[in-house]
Amino acid sequence: MASGMSGVVDSARQVPGGAVRAATHSSEIPERLAWAGAALRAGRTAYLPTIVIAGVAGWLSWRGWIALAQTGIGSSVNAGRYELAGPVVLSFVFVVCVIERIAPAQRRPVLARGHLLDVCYLLCYALFVVPLIVLLGTGFAGLLARAQPWLVLPRIPQVPSWCFLALAVLGIDAVDWLTHRPSCCW
Repeated sequence: MASGMSGVVDSARQVPGGAVRAATHSSEIPERLAWAGAALRAGRTAYLPTIVIAGVAGWLSWRGWIALAQTGIGSSVNAGRYELAGPVVLSFVFVVCVIERIAPAQRRPVLARGHLLDVCYLLCYALFVVPLIVLLGTGFAGLLARAQPWLVLPRIPQVPSWCFLALAVLGIDAVDWLTHRPSCCW
């Protein structure tokens, strides 16, 4: 390609401000098609950590299924639904929806597509994610209790259970603070 033509091709690729325009020279089209094909091939490859995490989640879910099969899987999943998507969560969602109807950021109809999509997400969460959380939690708790029994708190009748919950929240907050401090202070 002549040196005078390279300026035309370069100016067709980038405009002021860094934005990229479509190919205007016929020699650019095969290059762009090759790039698009490489992007599609890269998207089809399996990412090993994702496969490992899915395998571990499946294994823990299976362990949870086995553990809950003795007491009843349905009752445990329903209890999990009550805990994770119960009256408190639904009341909070209802209050937020009412506040949005009173003072919306952008006025929309009640049955707008975005609102319907949010309801579908809530239903999928209640139907698919909550049972998975219950199975994963049960499988992990059983594995943890068997592998490291010293991590399981014994029942102490003199101390209310909410004290242990408060200590757990404070401990989690302390660990979060310790991990955040180096990133903002050093």
